[in-house]
Amino acid sequence: MTNCETSGHLRKRDEFVFDVTESLGASIRYFILAVAAREVRGQGDDHCSTMLVHTSMLNSVHRSAKRAIRPHIERLAYGLRKNDPALIRELREQWELECERVEASEFELSVASTIFEAIWFL
Repeated sequence: MTNCETSGHLRKRDEFVFDVTESLGASIRYFILAVAAREVRGQGDDHCSTMLVHTSMLNSVHRSAKRAIRPHIERLAYGLRKNDPALIRELREQWELECERVEASEFELSVASTIFEAIWFL
């Protein structure tokens, strides 16, 4: 035990509580959409799909992030399995917003391959 632990004082890093913010939630959803698009386009084997969430160099902060992110992803997965209309609408809106930002032709993609239904298996 460290002096801080035996004296009853917590370090700031031990007090840190990681939360999935709106922007992190959007990043996670878009990552899922991008992986789905690669799979549908036959590019799934061309990329190693991993998402890095940079938090800190401290292990305690990484564990806190994992405790927050894992249930968030599990809720998304549950909603996807159940075809939750609110989640599907949210994913569609996000996909279309992102597709408006960059022309498909910049990546040698057809416009048809960027349509939400092209990546969404309903």
